[in-house]
Amino acid sequence: MSGLLPRVGRPGRALLVCLGSAWLAACSGAARAPEPSALREQAQRAAESGRSRFATRHWEASARSFESAAEIYGALDDPASAAAAERNRGEALRRAGRIDDATAALERALLIDRNGERPLAQALDLAGLARCQSAQGETDLAVASVEQALDLTGETQPLRSVLENDLALYLLARSEADDRERIQELLLSALASSRSHGDARGVATAQLNRGRAHLRFGEVALAEPPLQEALDGFRALDDPEGLARTHEELARLFDVLNEPGRARQHLEQARRGYAFLGDEAGLRRLDRWQP
Repeated sequence: MSGLLPRVGRPGRALLVCLGSAWLAACSGAARAPEPSALREQAQRAAESGRSRFATRHWEASARSFESAAEIYGALDDPASAAAAERNRGEALRRAGRIDDATAALERALLIDRNGERPLAQALDLAGLARCQSAQGETDLAVASVEQALDLTGETQPLRSVLENDLALYLLARSEADDRERIQELLLSALASSRSHGDARGVATAQLNRGRAHLRFGEVALAEPPLQEALDGFRALDDPEGLARTHEELARLFDVLNEPGRARQHLEQARRGYAFLGDEAGLRRLDRWQP
């Protein structure tokens, strides 16, 4: 799952307004909800600043804004909003490469959400923790965290396809022969779920990961079609991260197919994408491998 982890919490106490509840209250003649206090407005502005800075890849500034939001929501005794701010702070810190700090923020969010018995929010916290664990090379822990998250997620939840994609990647990184069939099943399930929900980014992500898996399994002939579909999908979405990762996989594919010209073309496009994103890990990965 790229980008901020979605907000899950109590209606009316979130960063987003529940229009349905407001409509029902108006029609029933119920009293209007009180205007937000100055402190709550300050927290909302801080959270919006965090989202805006995250969108422009200013990770440290984003993390500071979400930290401020979390502190205010905590003082206002709004645990769902405080946990969401901590969760998003953790994602910003992870993007900044501060994995230990990101882990601490996500663990705080998880503790709050467990106390509030919010299963979907806990699943999001666990997904974030898994990404931190994977970044530290703790693949088995990442697998266990996502498996816990899946246990908390209903079969029809859109979040499930994100978790299935993540779990497939961790299993692929673990490189155990017994995981092969499960990886394929997870990615097909994620693809079907994303298509049923009309989630174009989910479809592109699942196809990217299917192509990556086929390539790792030596199924070269099966790798190109899903990778090309992923490339088309990420282009339509103007998603530079998805494009960079797909170009990297296509470079590896054409290197295996002994087509050096096409491999170099995709490699350079991946490099441009990672440079634009400030993704130092991606650039180092490309530097270590040349077709």
